[in-house]
Amino acid sequence: MKLAPTPIKRDFMSLREALDRIVEESMVWPFGLFEGPSTTFAVDLSETTDAYMLKASLPGIKPEDIDITATADSVSIAGEYKSEATITDATYLRQERQAGVFKRSFALPLPISPAQIDAVQADGILTVTMPKAEVTKPARVQVKAKG
Repeated sequence: MKLAPTPIKRDFMSLREALDRIVEESMVWPFGLFEGPSTTFAVDLSETTDAYMLKASLPGIKPEDIDITATADSVSIAGEYKSEATITDATYLRQERQAGVFKRSFALPLPISPAQIDAVQADGILTVTMPKAEVTKPARVQVKAKG
C-alpha cells in the first residue's frame, strides 16, 4: 500500500513574536515589584488586506477598565482584574482565578492608522480592528496602450 504525501500545515510566526512570547511566558515577577501581581490573557491576531484584527479574552472586565494605546506600528492593551472581597467565614479549597494588572503589546508588520482603530467588547471578548495605513495598501495600476 502506497501512502500519498500529506501537505504540511503549520502556523509560522516571526522571530520577534516568538521571542516576545518566550519572554512573556517565562518571566515570573516577584509580587510587589511593580504594581502587584501581573496576569495575562489569550489573544488571536489576524490580518486582512485592509486591517489587522485582534481578539482578546477578557471575561469580567468592564470596557471602561480597558486601556488601549496604539502607535503606527504597535498596539498595547492594559487593565486590571480586580479581586473580589475575600471570604471571611469560609476557607478556599481552590483559588485559581487571577487578580492583578495585565498588559500586552503587539508589534505589527505594517503601519496602521491609530486614529481609526475601533474597539468593541461583547461576551468577554474584546475585538480591536486596526485599519492599515493608506500607504501600505496595494494600489492597482492601470496599464495604458500607446500608439
